[in-house]
Order: sequence, then structure tokens, then C-alpha cells
Amino acid sequence: DAAFRLIAIHPGSGSRRKCWPVARFAHLIHALDRPDRFFLLIEGPADRDLVERLLEYCAERDQAHTSPRLARLANAPLPHLAAVLARCHLFIGNDSGVTHLAASVGAPVVALFIATDPARWGPRGCAHILRGDPSVEDVRALCEHVLEATDFTRRPQSRTDLTHSSCPR
Repeated sequence: DAAFRLIAIHPGSGSRRKCWPVARFAHLIHALDRPDRFFLLIEGPADRDLVERLLEYCAERDQAHTSPRLARLANAPLPHLAAVLARCHLFIGNDSGVTHLAASVGAPVVALFIATDPARWGPRGCAHILRGDPSVEDVRALCEHVLEATDFTRRPQSRTDLTHSSCPR
């Protein structure tokens, strides 16, 4: 379905001090939830506890809300993870190797740099970076903006819709 949106979230990083709070990721998932959106939680070997807590927070919120569509991708081989990230309409993550991988395969990225300098450690390519301790609303607003911008570019036919003559000069 061309209207289906895949949003990947990686709540981990190489250091807990670089991680946005897990409860905020849960609030963000619910704030971004729409019928056409599917959330994929990316989990590496060091992220299991974070993903478990994130799922628990989501389950607690689900008692009062409609459940978002959630799946978990745990310990995927790097080529498989890269292929999945390349298909995403949005990737949200902390300063981590997975965030760099998402940017390198062309996924639209919202990167959260809590404790490090993105000028030095930020991903190459097109990434939208929030520094410090952004609120859920700040992250949600940026994510909605990125999703809106990718509505056209991520459609299967979009590559054939553009011709050399239609490109700005």
C-alpha cells in the first residue's frame, strides 16, 4: 500500500547517557500513531532492556488508548537491518551506529543528540538533528514535518514522475 508509513525507532545507543528517556519514546509513538503508520522497534544485543521497557510503557498507555501497530526487529544481521532501514519512511534514534546506518542508506532521519556534539559525531547525509533534551512535542513536530516531506519522495512511482526536464535549473 503506497499510503502505508513505516517508522523505525531505535531507543538505544552505546551509552545510556546518550539516550532519550524510554518513557518519552512511548509517548512519541502514541503521539505519532495514525491508522496508516506502523512502528518497528530496532533492538541490538545491548538494547533488550530498553526495548522491553518501551513495550511496557506502550502497553500501559494502551489500556486507555487504541494500540499502535508495533513490531520488534531484534539482533538483525547488518545487511538485513540496512535493507529494512532503506524502506522506512522515517527513522528516529539516538546518537548510535544504527542512526548512522539509517542515514547512510537514505532513510529520513530524526536524530536525538542528548549528550554529544552532532557537529563532530552526527550522521553524514540528510538527518534532522535535535540537541539537548527535546520535549516529546518538539520531536513529534519535527517527525510530522519529515513525514509530510517524504509523502511524495517515498511513493513507488515518484522516481518515474520526475524527469530531467521537470527538475529545477
